[in-house]
Formats: sequence, C-alpha cells, structure tokens
Amino acid sequence: ISSYFFEQKENANSIELEELNLLEKSFVAFYDYLQATDKDDFLRKILKLNFDETNSVKLSSVHSSKGMEYERVFLLNANSFPYARKGMSEMQLQEEKNLYFVALTRSKSELYLVS
Repeated sequence: ISSYFFEQKENANSIELEELNLLEKSFVAFYDYLQATDKDDFLRKILKLNFDETNSVKLSSVHSSKGMEYERVFLLNANSFPYARKGMSEMQLQEEKNLYFVALTRSKSELYLVS
C-alpha cells in the first residue's frame, strides 16, 4: 500500500495530495486497528456476519457512495470529518458536512465508525 500511495503522490496536484494523505492515514489507522486486535477474535466476528449473496467487500470513497446503500458500512478515519482545509470557503465547508452526512447514511442496518 505504501508504494501505491508513494507513486500516486508523485503526480498529484495539491488537492489530490491532501486527499491521498487523508486516505493513506485512513488505511494506516485501519491497519493499526487490525494489528492491535486479536486476529482470531476479529476473524470470528467477521465470519459471523451475515453477508449478502455476493460475499464481497466494497471499498469506495464517500463521493462514489452517493445514492448507494449497503447492509454494513465501515467509515474509516471517521474523526476527521468534516475535513476542513485552510482557506476553504463556507460553501466548501458545507459540502464537506454534506459528504459526512452522506457517509453516515449509507448503511441499511450497521454503521461502524473507525477513528
């Protein structure tokens, strides 16, 4: 994952770079969470979940999840929303708040906030 982010950052503009840094922090936070968790217990919990017919996991950004619904949603780096950047207008900040609302309303039954 580190090499992927490194390659992406080389060609990113400043806005993309901020987004990539945030995404990388989310992956690191999730990885750290997994490292601190008893692996067998974590796997048992995952296997007990009733997955849909496809038995799949979908990774997506909040932007791409607009209009979609899922049984379970894990929102990574949840404590970073709304993501306010220096020099952001009031309208841009409102859009970030709207995206946070979108993220919180994608689950049909279970929402997990991972910080």
